[in-house]
Amino acid sequence: LSPSINESEIHSVRCVAFAEHADPGRSLLWCAYGSKLKVYNVATWICDWKDLIFPALINCMCLDNRGQLW
Repeated sequence: LSPSINESEIHSVRCVAFAEHADPGRSLLWCAYGSKLKVYNVATWICDWKDLIFPALINCMCLDNRGQLW
């Protein structure tokens, strides 16, 4: 798994969060690298087409009991 593939600057993965969904094929893996966040469907390993970009490095993530990522 290399989320920074095809990008000008290479970053290693800093943290991941797994969001399990009751419906098969809808579980997600949130992958933070640098100041970007990519979301992968774990059934297909297809990444969401749009990266989420933040103003600072992402060092930690957690999911609350409602499935929201912090």
